[in-house]
Amino acid sequence: MRIGIIGSGNVAQALGKGLLDEGHDVMLGTRNQNKRKLAMWKKKNNKHAQLGNVTQAAEFGEVVILAVAWHAAEDVLAQIRPELSGKIVIDVTNPILFKDDEPPVLTVGHSMSGGEIVQQSLPDSHVVKTL
Repeated sequence: MRIGIIGSGNVAQALGKGLLDEGHDVMLGTRNQNKRKLAMWKKKNNKHAQLGNVTQAAEFGEVVILAVAWHAAEDVLAQIRPELSGKIVIDVTNPILFKDDEPPVLTVGHSMSGGEIVQQSLPDSHVVKTL
C-alpha cells in the first residue's frame, strides 16, 4: 500500500520505518527535503522510502497519516485538503503547545477534541484519531 505521511519529525520517521518494514511504500511530506536527518532516514530504509513536499505526500498516499506539530496543522491541512478528499487520514497529532521554559499545555478546551478539529478541517475525508 502507498502511505503518505505528512510530517518528517521523530513520530513521522518512526511510523514510516515501521510501515516500510511491513512492506509498504512510504513518502514523508516535509517543508525541507534537504535536511540531513531525512536523507539519512531515506538511506537507512529500503527503496520504498521516498521524500516529497506535503502536497506530494498527500497525493501519493492511498492512506495518509497526519504527523505534524499541532501549531502547523491548520495551515498544512488547508494546503492539502483537495488531495485528501475521500481518503482515510490517520491523525496522530496532539493539540499541545510548547513554550520556552514551561511545561507543554493542551491547546483545546473540553468542548471539542483535536480529532474533531481535524475532521472539521477535512469534511470530505475519513479521519481516524489515534495515539
